[in-house]
Amino acid sequence: MKSENQNTTLISEINHRLALTIQTRGGLGKSMEAICKANWLDQHGVPWKGYDLDVFNRTLSSTFPDAVTLIEASREPEADIIKILRKVTQVPVTLIDPQAHMNKIILSAMAKVDFPKFAAQAQARATVLVFPIDEISDMEDISETVDTLGDSVDWVIVRNPERIPTTRFFDGSQLEKQLETYHA
Repeated sequence: MKSENQNTTLISEINHRLALTIQTRGGLGKSMEAICKANWLDQHGVPWKGYDLDVFNRTLSSTFPDAVTLIEASREPEADIIKILRKVTQVPVTLIDPQAHMNKIILSAMAKVDFPKFAAQAQARATVLVFPIDEISDMEDISETVDTLGDSVDWVIVRNPERIPTTRFFDGSQLEKQLETYHA
C-alpha cells in the first residue's frame, strides 16, 4: 500500500512488478523467498521472468531453468542490473535473486536509471524485501537502503525465525518505525 503523500502511480495502475532483496548478508532465506514467490506466481497463472545473480548457489535458476536467466557476473555488474531494470515492462512480474553483497551495486544501478521515475512512467513498481538480523552492520545496510529508496518502493519485512531467531536490534527501532510509515 502507498502512503497518501506519495506522488507515484496508484496500486490499481501498476502493470509490472519488480521483486528483489537488497541486503548484504547471505544465508537469510532470500533465494527461498524468491522460489516461494515464483511458485505462487506459477500456481496463479501470473507470467513472470526471473534473474539469478547468485552464480555460486544458482538456486532460483536451477529450480526454474525455463523462466530464470542466470547472470554471470561481468566486469560491470552494475550494467548487468541496469539491463534487467530496463526489462521489467516485458512481463507482469520480474524476480531478481541477488547474491550477497550486491546491495550497493543494485542501489547504484537503480539510481543511474532513476528507477522510481522510470517505473512510474512504465506503470511499474518495485517491492523490496528486507530480512532484519541482529548484526549492527546489517542493520546499517538495511537503513541505508531504506533511506535511499524511501517511499519510492513497496517494502516487505521478512522474519525468518529458522535462519534469524531474534531481531532485537530491529524490533521497536527507529528503522522499523520508518518502514511502518511506508506501510511495510
